[in-house]
Amino acid sequence: MATENGDGYDLICMDILLPEIDGETAVKEHVLWSESEGILSSAGAKIIMTTALDEMKDMIRSFQDLCDAYLVEPINVPDLLNTCRLVGLSETAQNLPKFAPNMIPSITGFNTKSGAMHTPFSD
Repeated sequence: MATENGDGYDLICMDILLPEIDGETAVKEHVLWSESEGILSSAGAKIIMTTALDEMKDMIRSFQDLCDAYLVEPINVPDLLNTCRLVGLSETAQNLPKFAPNMIPSITGFNTKSGAMHTPFSD
């Protein structure tokens, strides 16, 4: 994982519907952990909720939990890359296709500098 190497992720794509812990709780825990490490949410990894839930209440709750953007599945690559640019991750948007051209929709964490990537299949 990038954090074990001293690098954080630039981007976290989080689904709300996870099997063990819901994505909203995971985002809250990530924000609390980041703050405990002295990283303000505005300076840490950008969090894009990537989920099949398209109701306004889910979107509002996600933004209250400090996600940076919300994309409804199925997500196409141009929308994801454009959203990266909109949240200030132009370099990430530029490098994602280079590091993972066929895996972009399944990425859950990405570090632009090292190319470190976490997917649901990489544990």
